[in-house]
Amino acid sequence: MTLDGLETAIKKSCPGRRKVNFIRYADDFIVTADSSELIEENIIPAIKDFLKPGGLELSEEKTRTVKIDEGFDFLGQHLQKYRNKLIIAPTKENLMSFLEKVCNIIRKCYGVKTCDMIKQLNAIIRGWAYYHRYVQSSRAFSIADKVIFRFTMALDKEETPT
Repeated sequence: MTLDGLETAIKKSCPGRRKVNFIRYADDFIVTADSSELIEENIIPAIKDFLKPGGLELSEEKTRTVKIDEGFDFLGQHLQKYRNKLIIAPTKENLMSFLEKVCNIIRKCYGVKTCDMIKQLNAIIRGWAYYHRYVQSSRAFSIADKVIFRFTMALDKEETPT
């Protein structure tokens, strides 16, 4: 709720009819503009002025000014413009943390009924897949599928006597 009104403050800081967009999810936000000078000279000071009365400040380590061609990460997804197309895909860090969580569940469920393990895995896999289903995630889904399959097969081979 502290960030309510930030979009209005950003729009007021821009002279004329400049192309400025504001995207917010909880306490994370992105501001896009048609020039980096506009962001650095007008928008960042407006954000700092807006946050100051609430006792908040803009995090210097998280705040970056990048061109869309370079790309950036936001909420577990990487956004980058490539040949005039916006490419959005799951980040490598997001994929790795998801796979780590899945592998930990598989390890914890060693010796447990398979159906109980599958119930736990389905909830996490379904949630992660639903979150990334509207972006270019086929490569990430393929990698996740291979890793989960190999991990469960390795677990299966440990159980069978040789």
